[in-house]
Amino acid sequence: MSASSPLLSMTCDHLQRCSGCPHMGVPYEQQLQIKHARVVAALSRFDELGDVRVERVVGSDLQLGYRTRAKLMVAPGGKIGLYARDRDHQVVDIPGCKVLAPLVAHVVARLRAMLTAGSLGLVAGRELVAVDVREAEGHEGARVLLTLVMRRDRRPPEARLREAGRRVMAAIEGVQGVAVNLREPGSVQVLGAQSWLVAGVGIVPDRLGDTYHHATFGAFTQVNRRQAARVYDLVAGAVGATVGKIEGTRVLELYGGAGALGLGLACRGAHVTMVESFAPAVDRAVQAAQEQGLEGRYQAVAGDAALVARRLGDAKARFDVVVVNPPRRGVAPTVRQRIAGVGAKAIGYVSCNPDTLARDLADLGRRGYRTSAVQPLDMIPQTDQVECFAWLVRGEPVAPRVLVRAPRLTALACAAHDHVRAQGAGRWRSALRHEWDVVTADGEQDVSGMAICVPAGDTEAAGALKADPALSEVFVVLCVGRVSLKGGRGLTWRRLAMMGGHSLVWVERRGTDGGPVTQVLSRAGLRVVGDKRWGHPGTNAYFEERFGLDRSFAHRYLVRLGAGPGWSRPVQAIRSPLAGDLVAVLARLGGVDPREQPGVRELL
Repeated sequence: MSASSPLLSMTCDHLQRCSGCPHMGVPYEQQLQIKHARVVAALSRFDELGDVRVERVVGSDLQLGYRTRAKLMVAPGGKIGLYARDRDHQVVDIPGCKVLAPLVAHVVARLRAMLTAGSLGLVAGRELVAVDVREAEGHEGARVLLTLVMRRDRRPPEARLREAGRRVMAAIEGVQGVAVNLREPGSVQVLGAQSWLVAGVGIVPDRLGDTYHHATFGAFTQVNRRQAARVYDLVAGAVGATVGKIEGTRVLELYGGAGALGLGLACRGAHVTMVESFAPAVDRAVQAAQEQGLEGRYQAVAGDAALVARRLGDAKARFDVVVVNPPRRGVAPTVRQRIAGVGAKAIGYVSCNPDTLARDLADLGRRGYRTSAVQPLDMIPQTDQVECFAWLVRGEPVAPRVLVRAPRLTALACAAHDHVRAQGAGRWRSALRHEWDVVTADGEQDVSGMAICVPAGDTEAAGALKADPALSEVFVVLCVGRVSLKGGRGLTWRRLAMMGGHSLVWVERRGTDGGPVTQVLSRAGLRVVGDKRWGHPGTNAYFEERFGLDRSFAHRYLVRLGAGPGWSRPVQAIRSPLAGDLVAVLARLGGVDPREQPGVRELL
């Protein structure tokens, strides 16, 4: 069925309970409209993206039977499926799932039968807790790599694991290899970091377009082959249009996965340096490049994107284009800083999360890379997920918004990681119109809100501000757990709302002394979500993985001032609406539009 063909509402036996296809039952054209609106809403939270156009969503040729990879949970009784909509960690068995590709569905059905009959030799739900089924399209047709995911603390003996692998290979046609993966108890990730082969082969070729890459256990891959090919064509077309040609173009690819995108660019003549943290995927990408005669135009590096980008920058390596295809949590702040310093003419950004895409596009715009349009694609029909491609071209940094301007005082809206010394003088000077000193917001690089500035060398104005008896700052913070309703240690606070078991808190302190607000709050017993120095590491990891929060949930919302020397009028209060990335977290955390929360509405 073509992408433009209407598809009427569909039904599924598991629709009421399974969390996998929340849009099944909605006509396909309406699904595309919903996804378009989601991208528009994500971008609209950021002033820097006000002129970015969102194109019509490119629909999928297949709305059913498209999913060539599936990570599924396993529960006692041989259940294989996804978590229920209404209850956490209760697995809904989904035999006959309609979105799985035929071979993937066949493998899952046969595996379910083996678990039910007890012929696999592993205890479902206790030892075997999940499976990862990946289809690859090679020279001899489709084949599957199957990963059996075990709880690390309940790992069976190696002999039993290898026997289970041999039984799968003998009983399920189409399985080319079986691996075992160890998952940490309570992890939000289905797959753990450690995998090893127990039967069959560990890699199979997987063709996409004019090249193939090597599929291997655990490596990232898109779940919709046809839509993935469209994304890679968009990237190649943008490279050619901006640089003038693909041949000879120096490309830095971050979060490269199995290498499919970069290998495709190398096949067209680009010189690609691919970076991926999963070392087995890097080895396979290099092997695929060698087999196809691309080794002179393709190199791959295993390592953290931020560390490798820093090494490349220190070595004065220069690239014409940077391409990123990050996980749902988006591009890390240190990576955004590094890729803005490699001299690229453009950045191609492939994203599976509109919220973190918008956050990163806004930040890169402040660093001098701006986009005019975002192209959404329906990579995973029947779900609320939407893939996007954005092309950013180097230009002038987006100037900060001026909140208040007086002869000897200027207040600027600032995002997290937008500190004047870190961001560079040009962007701020265009708004300030002179050299300046920062009186507030100094030393709080992961706190958004505002910065109060005075002309450089104007010690009278700076001294008057700091000595102002009316000066106070109000922060909006999300604190771990339930916060009491009283203040202490020179602070006053009140809880605005409980959201997802955590406290959205209004905090006021007099003056600006005492250090970063997250440190001051930690001394008072309040830990700010996302605070990497004084927060709770487990909560931080959860919020980064689930909600894309890459910094402290802290925002300088209000500064109260008295009249200052030489000011044209008394300035009583300056407000900076809640930052867009924090609004996105609240929307997902509360499950509703934050504007509908009485305690939150005034902050937006």
